[in-house]
Amino acid sequence: MVSDEMIPSGKYPAGIMLCDALLNAMDDPLPQDSQPDLEITLHAGLATAGSVSAQRGEPQVHIALRIGRGRMYVVRNMAAFLRALSYGERVVFGKGFALEPGDTRFSHVDDLILQHLTLVEAAQRLPYDTPPPRTSAGESAERPRKFFQLPQPCVPGLLRLLFARPFRLAARGQIVNIEHVERTPLPMRFDLKERFDSCVLTVRMASDTLPLTDDCQFVYSAGRVHALAEGQKDILRVLLSGRIASARTEIVFPPDRKERMISELLPILERTGELTVDPQLAARIVRGTLEASVYLDREDARIVARVNFKYDNITVDPFAKRETGVRTDRLLTRDIAAERAVLEELSRAGFKVRSGQAYLQDAKQTLAFFLEGVQPLMERAQVFCSDRFQKMRPRRPSLSGKLTAHGGFLRFVLMENGEAVPEALAILETLRDRRRYFRLKDGTFLDLEDFAPWQAFAESVADAHTGGGLRQDYDGSIETGLYRAPEWLRVLSEAGLGHGGSSMENDTSGIILDQSVEEAANFFKESAADAPISLDARLRTYQLLGFNWLRSLYTARMGGVLADDMGLGKTVQMISAICSAKEAEGPMRSLVIAPTSLLYNWMAEISRFAPNMKAIIIDGNSTRRRRAWEDATQDDDLDIIITSYPLLRRDIDLIEPLTYRMLILDEAQHIKNARSLASSLVKRLNAQARFALTGTPMENHPAELWSIFDFVLPGYLLTLTQFLARHGAGQNSGDLRRKVEPFLLRRLKKDVLPELPEKIEHTMWVDMPPEQRSVYQAVMLRARARIEKILDKNAFTSSRFEVLSLITELRQICCHPALRFEGYQGSSGKLDALADLLPGALENGRRILLFSQFTKMLKLLEERFAGQGISCMYLDGQTPTRDRLALAERFNAGEGQLFLISLKAGGSGLNLTGADMVIHYDPWWNPAVEEQAADRAHRIGQTRAVQVIRMIAKGSIEEQVDALRERKKALYDKFIPAEGQIPFTMEDVRDMFLDGPLNLWNDQ
Repeated sequence: MVSDEMIPSGKYPAGIMLCDALLNAMDDPLPQDSQPDLEITLHAGLATAGSVSAQRGEPQVHIALRIGRGRMYVVRNMAAFLRALSYGERVVFGKGFALEPGDTRFSHVDDLILQHLTLVEAAQRLPYDTPPPRTSAGESAERPRKFFQLPQPCVPGLLRLLFARPFRLAARGQIVNIEHVERTPLPMRFDLKERFDSCVLTVRMASDTLPLTDDCQFVYSAGRVHALAEGQKDILRVLLSGRIASARTEIVFPPDRKERMISELLPILERTGELTVDPQLAARIVRGTLEASVYLDREDARIVARVNFKYDNITVDPFAKRETGVRTDRLLTRDIAAERAVLEELSRAGFKVRSGQAYLQDAKQTLAFFLEGVQPLMERAQVFCSDRFQKMRPRRPSLSGKLTAHGGFLRFVLMENGEAVPEALAILETLRDRRRYFRLKDGTFLDLEDFAPWQAFAESVADAHTGGGLRQDYDGSIETGLYRAPEWLRVLSEAGLGHGGSSMENDTSGIILDQSVEEAANFFKESAADAPISLDARLRTYQLLGFNWLRSLYTARMGGVLADDMGLGKTVQMISAICSAKEAEGPMRSLVIAPTSLLYNWMAEISRFAPNMKAIIIDGNSTRRRRAWEDATQDDDLDIIITSYPLLRRDIDLIEPLTYRMLILDEAQHIKNARSLASSLVKRLNAQARFALTGTPMENHPAELWSIFDFVLPGYLLTLTQFLARHGAGQNSGDLRRKVEPFLLRRLKKDVLPELPEKIEHTMWVDMPPEQRSVYQAVMLRARARIEKILDKNAFTSSRFEVLSLITELRQICCHPALRFEGYQGSSGKLDALADLLPGALENGRRILLFSQFTKMLKLLEERFAGQGISCMYLDGQTPTRDRLALAERFNAGEGQLFLISLKAGGSGLNLTGADMVIHYDPWWNPAVEEQAADRAHRIGQTRAVQVIRMIAKGSIEEQVDALRERKKALYDKFIPAEGQIPFTMEDVRDMFLDGPLNLWNDQ
């Protein structure tokens, strides 16, 4: 007997049996004396009467075990027994028999079966062991249960293991010895006869037939357990769900369903079991070969189709729903699958049915069917075409174009035979979509095959229209913003289309480029102006180039994204551009919107580098802010207004009426969600030029890059829906990168600051102790079951937040199970490893930044290490904005040994060069976010090498995420060099939870 006294507090990982199963994957040639026998009994039946499961006819399966050598002992407490196996502890059954964890070896199949049951039991109990209550005598108050219920999702996995060994099955009041699960069909017999005008189907099968799984894949019948194929499984499920399964059951098909039964169901029954048809009825059944015919004709602007299905001398019109021809008294067994294949070809082509006739009217579908849809249809049926249908023949046009620049706009004209084409934009959109044919308003079709080289240019023009940055005049000429000149010139040059000239009457080979277009494109090249006189700073070479790039964009009244690596001085480059504009044009207010934590950073930088600039911070209560905005409106000498993203939402009615010289978003990833309120509000503001500053222009998904560009250059990257269709999964990355290149400037520290000390990066792999591993495995199994349901229902998109919550829970357990379960008293592998690492590092004079995304973890670390005499400083989202700089200055001055920082709150905007070691306690999806945090220490001003350590729990979701993000990083680099990763997709989640190499609980 196994009781809870046999289960210790836990010295071994819950998955020790998994290790044994892998190490002992093959049985020895000769059986060992220590190998015990395992007797398995399954108890099968339907759910308890009155329950919801019973109403659905769902089966229930319990398992009981006996174990021993010669003499067999009943396992009287299955849950306790399985927990004991999980912990790898000695189990005593009586004076003559015990299981010794080091010496006992089950057979390979039995090992897998026990492993399966152990994991099922772990998923059904609490994520960590809670000892059951005790009686006054000290015995366990938990009720022993020798029958262990298997949840339905776990039954197929067990039965698949029983293909290889015998077991006993208790069902229908008797116990039967089963040699093994058989891959054989269930004996079923069907008798079909007529009764008056109806058909009667008699179903015969063993009276004790009982499903073991809810999908009827496994059933018990007549002393055997069968694994059924799809066709028989589906028929049996219908019969059992209708509660009509017995030794002999009659199903009556009334006259209005008789023909369908003969046509559709009869062929399926023939494949499912033994079918007998009454001779008189069989004589009336026609089993002829199908001859399908389709007749195509053209009526005005539409195609019509007439379909006939002929079986010998009986013809069926599928649209008239009646049979024609002689001998209509006979019943037809139709080839429904072949008929459906013909109709599906018409459906795919876009045909619809009205008044007993199939027709196709849409112009695009009509052309597509004429060119591409007839051949697939001919593979399904005989196709006959009328002369009117055959005469649909497109013509090949002779087109040319001219591109000019004037008045701040680009203008393109498309010509044919010397005349402007009014439908120029629609033609270019057809080329953009890589469609060969275009239908003119007069109904004729153009064959554009000769204009394949125009596709890239047509795509750029059509994109400009899609994004809302293009208009078309009545004569067909197209105008758009001058900022598209670099892209259009590059595209035409790469395609070999553009050439100089002033006349196009006789040109039919390409597009003439006016000299004004090249001048407009060259305007974007970096200029060589010196730093502004009023700037009190010496710009490094790369900073001077960045300033000139910003200045050129502002002069053209365009925007851009300054995406330099963290620590390279994006702020001073932006201040330089504001100073330059003031010197050239006089005073005018610019607006800086930044995270609350960086407001005073901006004021400090302006005071340091541009002391002659007049700047104010607008914050405080609503009365104070309203007064400040009113004063700012009247102050013509004001140069820079600084406010925050949260205050933007509250003060939009005060901010929106003003016009700004420059509108600057710092840490512009705050508007990465295009549907967020902040994103929509900043795009309402009016400015001569807009700029975004961010070291991570794309943290998780290409849509974030689109949102930032929709702010700096509205419409430049299409609409969001179209952008995602083109680039959302990383496709067409080269095109996107070339498109954003003129308006996105990014430099890396390793390229522009070779003198910066070395950054040494190291990943520390940490093992979880047994009690932490037990918690992790139980929660992981429960999460896996939920993920399976989500993926099976194709509900990934609607359940993304639930999936993220499950992943977050697992990540928290990797840090410390106490983050999720207050009653947890065990240790944490990461915390133990950190406790070993810190003393030596501090003795060597290291000063450390430790980042975590979980403030509860930071609090736990602060309490632990402060109690050990380690001087800790702390910063998270609750730290007041004014205190952040003071904390950083105190740390850089030498105060504190360990600085605990929330990744989101302190991963940007701080200079912490007083540290020379950075520890990421828990990894994040995006390497760029971690790099940004590490760059608090590795930046200008650092004189020592910086060591960066990432702690990852081995054999956990963190290891999966680490591998995932490395794969995604390569894809991300196609868009933005040296950036992060794309977020997880449905395939990523499937890999992490269901198919990954770390998921040892997969079905065997």
